[in-house]
Amino acid sequence: MSKSLIDVRIEKLLTGLESTVGKLQDHEQRISHIESHMICDSRKRLNIKKRAEEQVRKILGPRQNNKDYNAQYRLLIRQLWRDYWNAFGVTTYHDTPALMYQPALEFIDNWVPRELRSLEETA
Repeated sequence: MSKSLIDVRIEKLLTGLESTVGKLQDHEQRISHIESHMICDSRKRLNIKKRAEEQVRKILGPRQNNKDYNAQYRLLIRQLWRDYWNAFGVTTYHDTPALMYQPALEFIDNWVPRELRSLEETA
């Protein structure tokens, strides 16, 4: 029995749909891969940097003509970045994945120097 014209068209449509679904799934995987490997844009990187500097200044308190302030600031900012790099597996905050932007800000906001952490743990 021969297929009707409608049956042939339906088969062609189904074949085309199957091909399209496969391509769509491939595109979705590629987009997910790209999104997971995208880094923060320059504005977000600047926000991360500023937030880190603010956190260190907050910990140190007001400057008040403290001669050691700059040395303490440099020590703490290096410590913060070292902990940040260890936490996020990046070598610089410029490489922070875009998907990790919000957790990065939260990490910085909650960051405490090692010396204060050890005091909190013993208390």
